[in-house]
Amino acid sequence: MAFLFSSPKKQTEKAYQAGKSALYDKHDYAQAERQLRKAAQLGHAEGQRLYVTLLFLHKKDIPAALEWMEKAAAQNEPHTVRRCVELYSGEDAHMNPELINAEKALFWAQKARQLKLPDAEQLYRQAEIGQNPAALYDLALEQFQAYQYESALLTMERSAKQGYAPAMIWCGQKLEKGIPARKQSDFASIQPDSKNALQWYDKAAPLGDPEGQFQRGRLCERGLGRKHRRFGSDGMVFQSSAARALRRFSRFFALYPQHMWDAFEKRLADQ
Repeated sequence: MAFLFSSPKKQTEKAYQAGKSALYDKHDYAQAERQLRKAAQLGHAEGQRLYVTLLFLHKKDIPAALEWMEKAAAQNEPHTVRRCVELYSGEDAHMNPELINAEKALFWAQKARQLKLPDAEQLYRQAEIGQNPAALYDLALEQFQAYQYESALLTMERSAKQGYAPAMIWCGQKLEKGIPARKQSDFASIQPDSKNALQWYDKAAPLGDPEGQFQRGRLCERGLGRKHRRFGSDGMVFQSSAARALRRFSRFFALYPQHMWDAFEKRLADQ
C-alpha cells in the first residue's frame, strides 16, 4: 500500500501547483486559498509567496500577508525579500502608510545583499532613505514634481516626523493652501487644512526655524489654532522672527493698508 502515499515533498508541490492553477487559471480564489495555505504551512517558499499575493489582493488580510511574506523571505525567496524592502520602505505609502518600518526595510535590504539580488544595491539605497530625513525630503520633492501629491505628502511627513524643519514647513504650507488636482480624473488633490498646517508650524518654531516661527505667528494672528491664541503668549513668535517677518511683508507692502503695518510694529514694540 506504500504506493498509495506520496512523500511530503510531493504533497507540498501538488498543493502548490493546484493552488497556482486555481489562482491564475480558474480564478477560483476559495480553492486557491485552501491549496496555497496548505503549501505555505508545509514550508513551500513559492507557495508562501503566492499565498501572500492572495491575502493582499483578494482577502485584504494585511497582518496575515505580512506574516507569511516574512516567512517566505526568511527562506530566501527573492521576490518576497524584495517586496519586504519595498513595503517597509514606503513604496506603497499612499495605500498602506502604516506598513512603513525603516528598521525592517534595512534588515531585508541587507538580506537582499547577502542573496546578491541583481537590484540589491538599489534596494539598499531605498531602505537607507527611510532613515535619512534630508533624503526623504528630496524624494518628496521629486514625487511632487511628478504630480504624485499624496505620496509626496506622506514622504514629506516621514521626513518631518524625524525632526527635519524644512519638511515641517513644506507640510504646513501645502496643507494650509491645499493642492488642486492637475487633472480631475488622474491626479488627487489635497484639501486645505489650516489646523494641521498649524501643528507642523508649531513643531518647526521651537527648533529655531524662522520660517516656522513666522508662519506660526501669522496663523495665530489670524485667530487659527487653539482658543485664546490670537492675543496670547504666542505673539512672542513675532519678536523672535521679526526681521524675517518684516522682510516677507515688505515684498507685499502695497497690498496692505498702512494701519496694518502700524498695528504690526506696535505689537512688536509692546512685547
